[in-house]
Amino acid sequence: MKINKRGELVLVNKIVGYTAIFFLVFSITQVVYAQEDRALYYSGVNAALNGETDFAFMEFHALLNGHRMSKYYKDALFSAGEYYYSIKDYANAAGSFSKFIENYSEANSLPFAIAYLVKINKIAGTQQIIYDLKRKLIEFMQLSLLFSEFKEYTHESALNMRYKARYFIDKIEIYIDGKLFEEIHF
Repeated sequence: MKINKRGELVLVNKIVGYTAIFFLVFSITQVVYAQEDRALYYSGVNAALNGETDFAFMEFHALLNGHRMSKYYKDALFSAGEYYYSIKDYANAAGSFSKFIENYSEANSLPFAIAYLVKINKIAGTQQIIYDLKRKLIEFMQLSLLFSEFKEYTHESALNMRYKARYFIDKIEIYIDGKLFEEIHF
């Protein structure tokens, strides 16, 4: 240890200085990281609003690859599944939606991710998986229809697609952009 002319410990001052610099650099990188994922997400949303779904997907994909802890990750994952489904890449769509369901079981968009998986599994002909997915849909909404014929839920995705789910006593109807996508009876 070194003591300067004023009797102060130089080593302590250096440690405090280096610690302050470390925390300053760390906090700046966290702000940049948060701004980068936000910029990617909103760039993708704006591209989708302009009809540029390929570019929107690239932005969401970049967010998914570099920002696992982002608050936008969930919406980007759902939109990646939408994009894969739209280009008939059912394997990647199923992977995205399965990961979404596994990690975001309370999300408002969960019934729509399940509906995509039901549709994909109908194409693949895997009946047992369809049965399990239908149970998930029913369990998602423990609802009672005392005074109405159906209960309706809506969602708008980052790819600018509008979803609507109508829960009836014996079935669920899933609409995408006003068109019936899937009707699931139970």
